[in-house]
Formats: sequence, C-alpha cells, structure tokens
Amino acid sequence: MTYQALYRVYRPQTFADVVGQDHIVRTLENMLRQGRLYHAFLFCGPRGTGKTTLAKILAKALNCMSAARPTPTPCLTCASCVGIKNGSDLDVLEIDGASNRGIDEIRDLRESVKFAPSQGRFKVYIIDEVHMLTMEAFNALLKTLEEPPEHVVFIFATTEVQKLPATILSRVQRFDFRPLSQRVIVDRLRQVAAASNIAVEEGALQVMAQAANGGLRDALAMLDQTHSYAGDEPISVADVQDVVGLVPYAEYAQLWSSLIGGDIRAALGRLREIFDGGRDAGQVVSGFIRFCRDLLLYKSAPDLVAADDRPFFVDLPGQESHALVLIEELINAERDLRSTSEPTILVELAFLRFLQRGQVTSPTKVAIEKAPIKDTSIPNKSAVLGAIESAATPIKRVVQQAPSVVVQAGPKEEPQPQPVDNAEEPTKDKPLTIRQVGQKWPDLLAKIMSDVPALGAKLASARIALCQGNKIVLQFEKEFSKNFVAQPDNRAIVCEELSRLLGRQVQIECTLFSEDTAQEEDTLPPSETDALKVALSLFEGEEVDPIR
Repeated sequence: MTYQALYRVYRPQTFADVVGQDHIVRTLENMLRQGRLYHAFLFCGPRGTGKTTLAKILAKALNCMSAARPTPTPCLTCASCVGIKNGSDLDVLEIDGASNRGIDEIRDLRESVKFAPSQGRFKVYIIDEVHMLTMEAFNALLKTLEEPPEHVVFIFATTEVQKLPATILSRVQRFDFRPLSQRVIVDRLRQVAAASNIAVEEGALQVMAQAANGGLRDALAMLDQTHSYAGDEPISVADVQDVVGLVPYAEYAQLWSSLIGGDIRAALGRLREIFDGGRDAGQVVSGFIRFCRDLLLYKSAPDLVAADDRPFFVDLPGQESHALVLIEELINAERDLRSTSEPTILVELAFLRFLQRGQVTSPTKVAIEKAPIKDTSIPNKSAVLGAIESAATPIKRVVQQAPSVVVQAGPKEEPQPQPVDNAEEPTKDKPLTIRQVGQKWPDLLAKIMSDVPALGAKLASARIALCQGNKIVLQFEKEFSKNFVAQPDNRAIVCEELSRLLGRQVQIECTLFSEDTAQEEDTLPPSETDALKVALSLFEGEEVDPIR
C-alpha cells in the first residue's frame, strides 16, 4: 500500500509546525533552551489534538544528533530524527497502554530501563492511553517513575486523566491539550487541501471544522474521505453532510417552523424522515442545538453567524424565548440518550415538552379562535315552535316503530322537563374507557419523562390494552420494560400521576402483549352488551367491526 492518510502525511515534525497548542509548545521550547528537563511528562486532552505528535517531536528534540545538547529545533535529517519519524529508533519506544496494561509488561519495562541508550542521549518511553494500565501495573511503576535512571524520560498520553492515580499525577509534569478552534482547523484544512490539489468549497471546510469538535486529526480524516466521495468534483457542503451524517440547516429550519406553528404531526413526521435516513440521534440533537444557538445569534448579532447559514434564519417564526426553551429540552434529551434504548422516543418527548412549555399555539386552537361567533340573540316565537316540531318528528316515528317500549296513551299532557341535576352521573362513578386514558397519556409521559427519564422511556413503549373499573391494563412487547414499570416504586409513581390526571384513584397492571389479551378490549361487559342490543333494535341499526 503506497497511499498514506492525509493526517499521517501532514503530521507536524517540529514545534513550529504544531498549531493550536501554543501554551504547550512555548513551555517545552523554553525548557529545552534552559536545560530544565523533567524525567516524566503527562500529555492529556481530547483525541486528535496532538498529544502523540508532540511526544515524538519532544523525543527528537532530546536525541537530535546534530546538536551538542537537547535543542528546540531538531534537524530532521540525522539518524535519530529519521528513525523516530519512521518508528525504527531503538531508543524511543512507543507502548500501547491498552494492550500492555498488566503487571508483567511493567516488570519487563522496569528491567529494560536499566540499560543505557544505544546511540541517543536518552531512552524515551512513550506510553499512549496510559489510563488503561491496571492498578497493580501503576504500583509497579511508581518506584521507577519516582527515581528513574538519568538516561530515561517517560512521556504519558491519555484522554481520560481522571482515571490516573494521584500517586502518578504527583510524579509527572502535566500538560493539558485544548480542543482546536474552528478557525485554526479551517486554516489547516485549507493548507492541506491546497498542498494536495484538492478542490473544496469554503463552506465545506466550515462544516468539517464544526463536525470535528476540536480534533484536527478527525477533520483531516473527513477531508480525506469526502475527497474520495466527491471524486473529481469540488467537495461541497452537501458532500460533507452525506459522508458525516449531518442534518442540513434547511431541514432544521422546516422542523423549527413546524414546532413554532404548533403542528406536532408535521414536526414528528419530519423527525421520522430524518431518522429513516440513517441519522444518529445524538448528531440530530446536537445539530438542532447548534441551529437554535445560531438562531439566537442571528437575532442579536448576525455577524457572528456564518455567511452561508444566514439565509436559513431569514423570516423564521418564533422568538428568542422559544429557542431558549427548546435548547434546554434538547440538552436534557441529549443527556438521557446515553442511557436509553429508545432514542427516537426521547427526542419526540422533548418536542412535546417544548410545545407545553413554549406557549406555542397549535393550528387547531388558531382555527377555533378565528371561527366566526354564532348569533346568540333570542329568536322569535314562531321560529322556536317550528324548530320544536321539526325536532320532535323523528322521535315520534321511532316510538311508533318500537311497540315493545310504547306505553299505553293516556290523557294528553304537557311534556315535563327532566331535572338537570340527574341528567348525568358524576364522572368519577363512570367506568374508565381507553379513550379517557389515551387523552391523558401524552401528559403522563411528559411528566414522568421529566421526573424519571428511565421510567418514562420504558412507559412510552406501553399500550393501553384494557380498562376494568379503576384498573388499567398496560401491555409491553419486551419483558424487561414490563418488569421495570411493574416494580413497586415505579408503579406507584405511574398510578399517582394517572390518578391526578384522571381525577380518580386508579391502579395499573403490566402484562406482555398477546393475542388473547388484545381481543379482550373488543369484548364489552354484559351490561354494555344489553344496552347495545336495545339501541340496535330501537334505531334499526347493525353492529360493525371496529376500525383499527
């Protein structure tokens, strides 16, 4: 294989080539000039920020044979510099902490440090991902790290410094690598693209830098991959979005407009289309957060938004308060995504909570508010009598066609109005129906998802199967979800919130989905069956199967 990845071809070889880590470069250069060399260094920070690269540059500076002593400007042509670049220098050992993490490997290292370097001034041990070492291995390394031979230098690199024991941290000089800014990454990408004869749009460079999250190596890998994807054509913004899996701002703008318009059906439909396109839920949420942030900037300081993104925010509906509420809900969803198996449901619930908190007016509400108000003036006497006669005619016909329920006529009497107080039974005395529970179900999910996200995620997969008195039967397709909701503490939370929403005390029963249970909801109690037969006989109707 002759082709090399761009991040390997353009890896910095001297301190002057390193970008974005000026605070570290300056410190190391001054240490080399002043001869204040430490025996152990710790390079920590996010991936792709230059930890291993600077470790190799430091090794070159320590062992460069063109200088009489360690120098901040290695020559890159001597045997030591060339060997370190190629990975063939015997005095510089690069060790993978993940695959050499045991105490046996550290014991071998302790034995090897006793020997003098073969040709250089120092034996340099670069241990990458040092946090992967076991505690026994760290303990075995302590004595050597505290009092190493004069010819030995340790350089540790890690992305998770919090996992290192305090006894190790106190014996090294720590250097924290920072994520690179988008401006620095764009400048470096532009240089590499020009040197490699790669045609790329400026907007595409911005998208790559944004998606790299401060890692220059990731940005160079994206440039390499999108160059292969675009072929002979210049790399465009759409190419980067397709390769990386990013959602275009145009789709976020449509999603935002649907949410601000209160059209939850359209918003969830667009969200489903995005997920069906293979997008990762984490990327979708983080991208929408960035969109809302740019929207806030556009409304207050448009110059801070990238020029290519500004057209998406022109004439967008909504206010700054809407963006703030949505950002908060999306951040909560992003946090909960790490511990759920239903990421799509979490994002949908975030939208529902936004509609509740954001005071967004739905299309239905707007239609009701704009509907013409009916004339409430009192009509004349003849109009009232005519309406009574026309309304009474069908009732007279129905009574004549049902002789079994007609009572023998007596003296003609004026109809007596029924008492209003007895027209309806109190709601709490009526048996629950699936429709009543279903109307309160979104409010229940939103409340529980806000208080107990893990319980809300499992409850969202439930199906209301049956209502028997004050007992609600819930069905689950997965046994794990059923058992989780059925736990006493979790069931108590659901029952308490359901009772509050329905205005009565209810209990829930959790079952697994089965055809037998599914058919129970179609079977009415005997009292309801008798009433149905009377109604069919009275109105000459027929029973039909329910539509699902």
